[in-house]
Amino acid sequence: MREEHRTPPQDASSGDGEAGPPTDEASAAPPGRWWITPAVFGAAAALLVLAAFSPWSWGRSEDFGTVPWWIAVPALVAAVVLVGGLGTRRTVWWAVAVAAPAACLGLFAFARSPAEELPYAPRPYEFLAADPPRPAAALAAALACLAAIGLCVLLARRPGFRLPPVPGGARRRVQRLLAVVVGGVLVGSLLSVGTDQVAQGAQRALADEKKPVFDATSQTLPEERRGKGHDISAAEHHEPVPHLKPEKTLWRKKLPGPVELTTCVLDRPKNNGWLVDQDHRDDPVVTQSTLVAVESVPGGNAVVGYDTADGSERWRYTVRDTEITLPRLNKTYTADSRLGQVGVSDFCRVHVVVDPLTLVTLDGSSGEVKNTTQLPSPASGKKKRVFNWHFATESYASDERGDEDAQWQPLVPLGHADQIYVQTDRQLVEVDHWTGKVLAVTNEETGCSHLATHKRRSARTISTPLVLAQHCTSPYYIQIPRLPSDEERGVHATELMYDGLSRLISHRQDTIPRLGCERPPYITDFRDSLQGVVVVGRWCDDYDGPLLAGVDDYGAWDTVVELPKDTELPLRPHASGFGDVLWLSHGSLYLLEPSRSRTNGQGSYQKLYSGDEEPLEALVYPATRRSGAGIGHPGAFYAVTASGTLLALTYGEKEGKQGGAVAKVTGRMAKAVGECAGARDLLVDRAGVKLLALCETDGGTEVTAITGERLTKAERTYPQGGNHKHRVSH
Repeated sequence: MREEHRTPPQDASSGDGEAGPPTDEASAAPPGRWWITPAVFGAAAALLVLAAFSPWSWGRSEDFGTVPWWIAVPALVAAVVLVGGLGTRRTVWWAVAVAAPAACLGLFAFARSPAEELPYAPRPYEFLAADPPRPAAALAAALACLAAIGLCVLLARRPGFRLPPVPGGARRRVQRLLAVVVGGVLVGSLLSVGTDQVAQGAQRALADEKKPVFDATSQTLPEERRGKGHDISAAEHHEPVPHLKPEKTLWRKKLPGPVELTTCVLDRPKNNGWLVDQDHRDDPVVTQSTLVAVESVPGGNAVVGYDTADGSERWRYTVRDTEITLPRLNKTYTADSRLGQVGVSDFCRVHVVVDPLTLVTLDGSSGEVKNTTQLPSPASGKKKRVFNWHFATESYASDERGDEDAQWQPLVPLGHADQIYVQTDRQLVEVDHWTGKVLAVTNEETGCSHLATHKRRSARTISTPLVLAQHCTSPYYIQIPRLPSDEERGVHATELMYDGLSRLISHRQDTIPRLGCERPPYITDFRDSLQGVVVVGRWCDDYDGPLLAGVDDYGAWDTVVELPKDTELPLRPHASGFGDVLWLSHGSLYLLEPSRSRTNGQGSYQKLYSGDEEPLEALVYPATRRSGAGIGHPGAFYAVTASGTLLALTYGEKEGKQGGAVAKVTGRMAKAVGECAGARDLLVDRAGVKLLALCETDGGTEVTAITGERLTKAERTYPQGGNHKHRVSH
């Protein structure tokens, strides 16, 4: 009997080393774990495709970044090679060879440091992007490519595709094979999500390492007390100043250190959102106000929030004095870490500078830390606080330019602006008021000093900022363009001069004229008004007293007024969104009368209220004054006299042929706050609709909360006639 010798079927992985497509002959052999090869093939292909497009990062913040094209293209080519070759051994190794450079480039993009030198010379006033966080998207793409390379190496060591031994013929087997490939794709997608999470964790860890260490503790408002406030109408929340007859003292308390006010919106109807309509002026708005104070504590200083409802403490943020070590070139040095200047926004944010280079953003209602940002290293090693990071505000603390101690204020108001500005003697940094994140940094200009104001259009509307620079050049100011939305960054990038790396100031620079003087003026006050801006300062000896000058929106300096020689600076004028400019001087109230002609530029001013008998020491003035502007009442405003009497005033007409405006007293609360041996201030608290009278001395600030009968209803949400929808505060 002849013995038959049969040649066993050749394995698909033998011969020339190619796996080859699945065949019925190949499937005749024992398949073993046949599903491993197609599952690994699907997972590797999915990782390479997702590394190129990174869809999981589309909904993340800008800090996560996007995958650069020079990483995405090799990853995508590797995926095409792998899928096009159906996982043959030769094409698998080709895919590895293409994906490896993509992984290396991604790791390099994540590891490299931001460039220290600019590729071009910056313009005189250009904002350069702050050092961005390391691009997590590039790291995620690199990790996905590395994971795909590992799977490809496993795939090359496995036998080729085999049709599974299931009943139903070849069609049924192919369907089962495709199902396993799809399962592998899903597994690869989950691995891609994991690489994104690992990359984001690495980004955060490295960002935390860059933050300087300082010793601070936060005692926030308990959870059960959050969200509770005062129910007022939308109209009351947005009216310029409530029309009250002051007659009742709610509480009086002495707080340690200077104080400023911030107001938070805790809840509003959904249809109020970011737009407030006249039809919803009676909708309830839940608000809560906090008086922010700075006080000295053993071993440091604390920022404390007090409830304006009764003066009780809500939260506390304490910074203890210590020393930290910082790098400088190839060496290190020690610096004092302590509480620096504190800036209080009108809209529920408190920004705390911790010397030497940290900015902490707190929630105004709860005291919760919202963000901690590292600022650029201080430009000078001087010990004077005025040379450390401090906020650019509307007025200097003192008229004495050389008195550095007099220029320092521990607590300052920041107003309505969308962006705030912190500065040293060398740099200006732009910060988002709401998130506390650094938006941009100017190129260095040694000796520059800045003032910042904002457009006044409504009492509770977010405004665009204006910045004035001086001391390093002839004083000039610019209007900062608003930040583009996410949609505009892609559609109108050229128009808005925003490319993600720098925000160029395309608005013209308006120079403040020297008015015949050889040296530039020294500006102490910077305000916006309807016609343009108003500046106050000293020019030269040709003028006996300081000057108040106004420029219109066309750049014409149409109003120049010389003030009396004994006028004290800073003047701190009150400028409304309707062009009114008022100020207190030696107890009297004055109103600027702009020039009617652009040719002579000479304006004048008149006395609205004479302080001969009752000198005024503090004033709170609305965003508008005339009833014709649509506020529903004749522009109430309030003042405190030297004796402590609270006056309610409104505009009237002078008697006689010449006429003119005059401030008439419509209400009086005698000795409501008593005499003050320090500096007075008067604030409007919209939470509960009351006035807060302040008396600041070296021993602290005495606060008196006053309310009274409302004389007219807040009928209009906004002072502008005809404009029914506006962006409002947070």
